[in-house]
Amino acid sequence: MKRTIISFAIAALMATSAHASCTIQYNCGTGATGTKPANQSITEATKVFTPSAPGTCAKDGQVFSHWQVSSTASYLNGGKGTMYDAAWPGTEYTIPFTTASDTCSNRSATITLTAQWVDASYVGIPTSKSYTDAQLNAKQPKFENLGNNKLMLYSNTTNGAVASRDIVTTLGDSTSATSVPTRGAINTGLAAKQDTLNGTAGWVVENTGTAGKVKPRPVYSTTNNYSTALVEAEDLNQIIIDAVNSELTEVEGVGWQINSSVTLPTLRNYLYLDPDIGGTSYCYRYLSGSNGDNGTCNATTLATLGTDGNKSGLWGAVFDYGDIVGKSVCSTIEGTYATAATDAQESSLSTEFSAQSGVGTPADTNAKNCWCKMESAAGEPAVSRWVFNRSNPSASGCAVFCANNCGVRVRGDSGFRSGVFGSVVQ
Repeated sequence: MKRTIISFAIAALMATSAHASCTIQYNCGTGATGTKPANQSITEATKVFTPSAPGTCAKDGQVFSHWQVSSTASYLNGGKGTMYDAAWPGTEYTIPFTTASDTCSNRSATITLTAQWVDASYVGIPTSKSYTDAQLNAKQPKFENLGNNKLMLYSNTTNGAVASRDIVTTLGDSTSATSVPTRGAINTGLAAKQDTLNGTAGWVVENTGTAGKVKPRPVYSTTNNYSTALVEAEDLNQIIIDAVNSELTEVEGVGWQINSSVTLPTLRNYLYLDPDIGGTSYCYRYLSGSNGDNGTCNATTLATLGTDGNKSGLWGAVFDYGDIVGKSVCSTIEGTYATAATDAQESSLSTEFSAQSGVGTPADTNAKNCWCKMESAAGEPAVSRWVFNRSNPSASGCAVFCANNCGVRVRGDSGFRSGVFGSVVQ
C-alpha cells in the first residue's frame, strides 16, 4: 500500500532500551460498546504501522468513521502535548519521530487510536480514505498533454480516454481539416460567401460583373411580359411560325401569296423594374392636404398627382427609366414591412382608399397603418398589390406622412421596392 506520512501527535511512553518497541492500542470511544481491536506491537527497526478495522466496536445509531490519534511524547514531531489527527484502517502510516535515527527498535512508544463515529444517515457518504482513493482511481484520469487552445473530445471507442482538436480563428480552404473554428471565424467566412438568393419563381439569376452580386432576370411568359425577359426556344419558334403563317397565304392551284398589309404577331412587352436600381427624387400629395412636394417628377406625373393640397394621397418616384406613380392609404389593417397584402386585405385597403382620397384624415382613429400601391411605371400600366410601409402613432399622423413615406421608400429602399415590384399584377 501507499505510505502516507501524517503529522499527528502520539500518546507515547518511550524509553531507550535493547528491547524497545512501539505499541498501537485501541479505544472504542465514548458511548461505544463491543470489544476493541487487539494491540499491535512493532519491534522491528521501522516506524510504520497499519491501523486495524474497528472490530466489534459499535455505537447505537452511528457508524464508524475513522481513528483519532493522540500523543504526549516530546520526541515526536509536534512537541509535547495532546495532538489529534486521523487515520483509516488498511492504510500505512509512519510514526513521526523528531530524530530521524529513532525507530521502534530503540524507542518505546504507546500510540492510542480512538474510534470516531458519525450518524448512520451518512452511511452512503464515503468517509474512508482508502475507499475514496479506490473510487477516484476508477474515475476519469487527469487531463494531460492535450495542449493549449484546444477543444477536448471524449473518445468514441475507449471509455475514459480523451483527445483534442485545434481551435482555429480562420476557416481556410481545406476540405479535410479536423480543427474547430471559432464563432468569429465562421461569421467572417460566411460574410465572404454568396448571400442567400431570394427571387421570384420562374426567374433566372444573372451575373452583374461584380463579385458576389447577382440580379434577377425574368423568363418570358404570359405573366412576365418584360422587354428584357429571356425567351425560351419553344416560344420563339412558335412566334416565328405564326409570323410566317400570317404573312404567307396558300392559294390553291397557284402557290403562296404574300400579305404585305398583315399585322404580324409579336411578343407583348412590359418594362422590367429592377429593385436594385434606386431612384433620384420623389413627389407626393398628403391625404391630409396639409402639404406636398413636386420633387423632380415630370409634368405627366404631377398632373396625375393633382394640385397641391388636394388630399389625393398620390405619390411618385423618379428613376432613370421614367417615373413611377402610386397611391397611399391609412388603414386599420397592420402588416409586415415590404410585404404585399392578401386577397382579403387588398379589397379592404382599396375600399379604405376610396373613402379617404380627396376627403382627408380618416374618421377612424385606428386607421394609422400606412400602405402603398404602384399604379404605373414609365407611362405604362404596372399595378402592384398594396404593400405595407409602417404604423404611425395616430390616424392624423398617418394622413400627414403616408404618401411621403411611400415615395421615399420606393425611391431609396431596395427591400421595399422588391415588395412593390414583385407584387405587380399584369
